[in-house]
Amino acid sequence: MARAPGQILIIGEQLRLRMHEEAGLIGDRRYHFRTYTCCIVGKDAVDWMVRTKEVTSRENAVKCMRLLQDNGVLHHVCDDHVFKDEYLFYKFRVDDGTLFIEPELEIYSKGIKLHQRICAAEDSFITSNNSKQKGKPSHSFTGTELVSWLIENGETKNHTEALDLGEQLMKVGILRNVQGGIEFQEDETVYQFVFDVRPCTPLYKALGVSLEEDLYGQKLLADAVERLGLSPGQQHYIHKLWSGKNEPFVNEDKSSRSSEDEGDSINQSGLKPVVLRHMTAEELTGKKSPYIPQNIRIMSDSVGFGFVVRGDGPCYVQTVDPSGPAASAGLKVRQYIQAVNGRNALTMNHKELAKEIMKGPMVDLVTLVHFRSISHE
Repeated sequence: MARAPGQILIIGEQLRLRMHEEAGLIGDRRYHFRTYTCCIVGKDAVDWMVRTKEVTSRENAVKCMRLLQDNGVLHHVCDDHVFKDEYLFYKFRVDDGTLFIEPELEIYSKGIKLHQRICAAEDSFITSNNSKQKGKPSHSFTGTELVSWLIENGETKNHTEALDLGEQLMKVGILRNVQGGIEFQEDETVYQFVFDVRPCTPLYKALGVSLEEDLYGQKLLADAVERLGLSPGQQHYIHKLWSGKNEPFVNEDKSSRSSEDEGDSINQSGLKPVVLRHMTAEELTGKKSPYIPQNIRIMSDSVGFGFVVRGDGPCYVQTVDPSGPAASAGLKVRQYIQAVNGRNALTMNHKELAKEIMKGPMVDLVTLVHFRSISHE
């Protein structure tokens, strides 16, 4: 059974915290003289999930992680790979500040970040030791403690807003009443963040993923076959990729299509790591387009502009450094690039676009922003 996007975000955050605290899987790695911070190794993550019985097999683990990746929970450090059972580095988007979700799911992002800030505080009221000293379950707190902290730390302006936030977090399942109540109260009622509660259900069941009935994988293949007319050999290759095997494509089919065409078809069937589906230039700029142009000027610092673009035209913003110039200028993940320095960029691939961006210390962009994102800012 497919899970709602909000549920997947919660499950992903629970997994991230476990990989941080229990398994020690998340850390800095070095490859080709470059250090990648706060990342996991695909193979090591799969080893741990199989060992702890979070999944039924290595293939099952790959499917779980790809489902999380497709929902924006994690990504490859260079955004070059879907999740694979190999020595490749991946990061949870919460850890590198690139978590981007639809406006209607904003409360989930707010709850995740709020939990992080409370736990990071030196006098955190939900630390294990404090909870035990007060005779409460580990990692728990009272409604009064949460409301006071929200107001004192500027998270809300007053008691009314604090109570409303607590109610919203209860409604979406991020906060839970230890005694089983369904309303949030500013009193001595004891609560916990769901992220601090050890899941009793294995990961693959929580995500609704199984080897026997992988509806998501079946749909992916069916869509690829219908859209691209894949040959049996290409279908076999897609199955191998989905199971986490990075094997070279071998054309065993008698076909009039050239090997170059076949290679292009396979590449086009890959999952998009950030944008939910490819948009054409006509869809982005047509009369019925939900995208609105926005002018952004970015001045580079000593490191660069602080963002990465992907795509073969139109290109979109894949990653934004939260502390870089692009973020300060208002650039966000998933925005499409319509123009760069006065030039139409809708037909440029990401390499051509990057080359144009890097011509000087300043770049003028026209980005296309979905109207729903603007209306929720």
